[in-house]
Amino acid sequence: MSALPSALINELSFLRHILDSTQLGVAIFEPITDEQGQVIDFNFVYVNNRIREMYGGALPADLPRPVSYLQLFPSAKSRGLYDEYLKVLHTGQPYQRSELAYAWDGIDGWFDLVVSRYENRLVLITSDVTSVKQMQLVLKHQTSELVTLNQELMRSNQELLEFSYVASHDLQEPLRKIQQFGDMMIDIYAAQLGNHGTDLLNRMKNASVRMSALINDLLDYSRLTRQPDTFRKNNLNDIIDTVLTALEVVIGETNARIEVAPMAEVICDASQLNQLFQNLLTNAIKFTRPGESPHVIIHSRTVQAHELPVEFTPISARPTYHLIEVQDNGIGFDQAYADQIFGAFQRLHNRTEYPGTGIGLAIAKKVVLNHGGFIKATGNPGQGAVFSIYLPI
Repeated sequence: MSALPSALINELSFLRHILDSTQLGVAIFEPITDEQGQVIDFNFVYVNNRIREMYGGALPADLPRPVSYLQLFPSAKSRGLYDEYLKVLHTGQPYQRSELAYAWDGIDGWFDLVVSRYENRLVLITSDVTSVKQMQLVLKHQTSELVTLNQELMRSNQELLEFSYVASHDLQEPLRKIQQFGDMMIDIYAAQLGNHGTDLLNRMKNASVRMSALINDLLDYSRLTRQPDTFRKNNLNDIIDTVLTALEVVIGETNARIEVAPMAEVICDASQLNQLFQNLLTNAIKFTRPGESPHVIIHSRTVQAHELPVEFTPISARPTYHLIEVQDNGIGFDQAYADQIFGAFQRLHNRTEYPGTGIGLAIAKKVVLNHGGFIKATGNPGQGAVFSIYLPI
């Protein structure tokens, strides 16, 4: 028998090198028949390096002699895989299986495989997807846990909302009674109470009024939840106009000047942004320097993601953002307290100087967070303040 030409030998060597370099497992096996010509097993006649790694060394480094498929993998018959191979041999129709789970015959993992017929041989091409499948299972488990936690959070939020409504009625009612009875006592018994008694009753009424305002603000804060189904495209000028109409009395009393530049359209919850601007403008008008009228300037522009403040880490990064700035000429503040002023009940000034519950800016911050944005304040004592709001586009 003549030897193979050297060119053909080189070609076969090159093909073997390619097959041994791939990350796909490749095996070729041929049928073993009995005396009646019935297929009773398969012999491996070629395997590449990758499939030897997948099978954990069950296959020898080379195949000086045929290796029986059923000897290596006896469970393949009871598990139906051997019958699939026979079907491919007899019909010529390829067999394909995704995420075949092995936990038998020394192999443990998930594999994708395709078996096809070439002449009288079967060609097996397989890939190890164990790491991918394990990651999918981990993600599935984590997703299930997140769904459970989200359901618990929604239930807790609903309970909190229900509690808020109950608290609104049950706490406000006795406060209203205190105010009513206080008014009645002053009207009926003013002479008997005298100046000192009347002063005590007025203090009691004022305390109940402050308590009522505090409860209302807390309820406003607790009701501020992110509800994407309420988000619509709104023009900021329209929202600010609504706020200015609501504040027209105090604007007139303080002779405040509010300048609003043409603003952008944003996807938002209009009622929440209404609260945001109402709180910011109320603060700007309230915290005015003695002898001066409030002057507030509101304008907006588009900024790129790289222009965002370093302390802002968006939950979902966007390439562009709306920057809305509310600038006033008020009393300002020490920059050291820039973060503190957004906390609930945080006050930098005495209540007798500037009345309020100290929760307005906390509400403003929560509104901005509900919109996936960021708010920061800059200022100097006696030189006004600027509130910068970043909303994703």
